[in-house]
Amino acid sequence: MFTQMEEVQEEVQREVQEEVQREVQEEVQEEVQREVQEEVQEEVQEEVQEEVQREVQEEVQREVQEEVQREVQEEVQEEVQEEVQEEVQREVQEEVQEEVQREVQEEFQEEVQEEVQEEVQGEVQGEEPSLVVGVSPCGSAPLLWRVQDLRAARRRGIVGALLGSLPRTPRQNGRLGRPLLLLEEEERLLRERHAAATLPAPQQAGGAEPRRRYEEQERRSFAEQSVLALEDRKAALLHAMTATGPESGTGTPDQAQQDRLKALDQSFTFPRSALAVQISTARAGLSHCPEARAFLKADGPIRARQHPGQEARYQVFSDLRGRGFYLTSAGKFGGDFLVYPGDPLRFHAHFIAVCVGLDESLSILDVLSVARLGSNVKKTVLLCSPGRGGDVIYTSLQWSGMV
Repeated sequence: MFTQMEEVQEEVQREVQEEVQREVQEEVQEEVQREVQEEVQEEVQEEVQEEVQREVQEEVQREVQEEVQREVQEEVQEEVQEEVQEEVQREVQEEVQEEVQREVQEEFQEEVQEEVQEEVQGEVQGEEPSLVVGVSPCGSAPLLWRVQDLRAARRRGIVGALLGSLPRTPRQNGRLGRPLLLLEEEERLLRERHAAATLPAPQQAGGAEPRRRYEEQERRSFAEQSVLALEDRKAALLHAMTATGPESGTGTPDQAQQDRLKALDQSFTFPRSALAVQISTARAGLSHCPEARAFLKADGPIRARQHPGQEARYQVFSDLRGRGFYLTSAGKFGGDFLVYPGDPLRFHAHFIAVCVGLDESLSILDVLSVARLGSNVKKTVLLCSPGRGGDVIYTSLQWSGMV
């Protein structure tokens, strides 16, 4: 009996052990499989994440590169367009300037030749050159516009003051050109010597017709320059597109060029500020100068203006001019006239003329002030007092400091 029981117990134990082992093995296998699956899943997830990140980075980099390239292309195109515009404007301005200079030189040469021929003929015939000055009134200001009038006034010792800008350098005031503004005394002296005549006003010489012709010529010039500027812009754009190569897109390069040219035709505007204006600085002969022909028949009187002290100023001016001195305005020096011993282009002023009536009283403070002013600018102050007999009494003042 005991033996059978032991055998039964052994079988039971063996079966229990086998079952326990089997369960343990199954649990171990399940745990191992679960761990393996988790590891595999983690690895797969990491690989997927890395791949996704890599793809995202590549896409971002590609988009950034495309955007950078597009911005660079736009900047390059803008720079090219600006350079093309500047180059076109510069070329147009240079061409217009060259053409204007050439025309001016030709006209000037013709005018010089005609003047030389006229002077030679006058010398051969024993005639003296005309010294009659043509004055063009502008409100209350007597102006000299023509070169021959400036030359005639200079020969008579009339200096005046240039107040016009030079055609080639208009943005400066160091050197000025025509017209020449005359002092009232200079105008009156020429009138009393029968050496001046008033030129007819432009309305009398031609009315509104010259202005209409000028505006029509300006419109034609603007249209022609607009067409030339557009053609130059197109040529520069084609050159730039050919140099940079065809752009990326669905259309062909020829189609892209046509589209760009059409867009340029629609958007191009030629600014009026870039319009090159021809300025006539020389004329040839009387046949091209209607106002010169009208001057030959001019007999209108020059205006006579009166104000306090004008008569005394004119007597002083006439007397000093009769003594051979040259006079200009002395407003910057606190006087009436600057007195030169010769042509102002060759000499400095020696005196500051101050016109004072014989019966006019001066305070000692005014006398000291004007004397010190003359000493500071290294000039002698002349107190000029016209007398009753036509003579002028001169008193010189020089500041010598305290004694």
